[in-house]
Amino acid sequence: AKIHYRAQLHITPDDADVLLDYGDLLVELGEQDLAKHQYRKALKLAPANPGPYLSLGELALDEGKLEEAHRMLQMALRLDADSPNAHATMAQVLLRQERVQDAAKHLVAGLKHCKDDPAMLQEYSRILLDAHLTRQANNVLKRLVRISPRDANAWHNLAVTHFRMDDLDEGINVCRKALQLQPEYPLALYNLALAHLKRGETPEASLCVDEGLRLDPANEALQDLTRQLNGRSGVLSRLRRRLSGLWPHKGQ
Repeated sequence: AKIHYRAQLHITPDDADVLLDYGDLLVELGEQDLAKHQYRKALKLAPANPGPYLSLGELALDEGKLEEAHRMLQMALRLDADSPNAHATMAQVLLRQERVQDAAKHLVAGLKHCKDDPAMLQEYSRILLDAHLTRQANNVLKRLVRISPRDANAWHNLAVTHFRMDDLDEGINVCRKALQLQPEYPLALYNLALAHLKRGETPEASLCVDEGLRLDPANEALQDLTRQLNGRSGVLSRLRRRLSGLWPHKGQ
């Protein structure tokens, strides 16, 4: 792929879009410095294009350079105020800066322009879950499962939002839907076990844990849950605390 892009740039060295695509490939290959060089070349060629600013902002965020990321994303949004990618990335920067209210504004703005793009909705739901904006994440995930009804990860993360809101009945039903679509899903079994335990349903929880360990014998969270089920003290009080931090599926 690198050879292809180099050949293309030899033919059209002033093509900003090719430079951006080449930069994205270099990021995937772990060559961030070379990627940054391509993005900056694209920026010089097309200063009115929001793409180079967005790419440089994303790269700065990955490197932990929050002020630089914020500056680049501001420029991207100045050029394209409706960009869901730019709003999502800006929200991540603001969350890292502990500016949750400002991040929420960008998430709301970006969601208006996501339409029915499953990848974009998945990204927004992940950010909302990380920010503990649970009800908003619930709404996004409901949209996602409507357009991607066979996405087990989306159903599981929707279940997590219900669990976090103490809607255990609906959460359990939705989590079972995820397991129907993907039976070999230890994380869903773990969260389902926690929900059953919070309802005092120890036999059902044990079945979930046993199945999870059959699939993933080295899973430390499930092993810990087994020890608790086998008689460690304080099970329910610890579980109530842990339910507030149920683990969503993070995706790729």
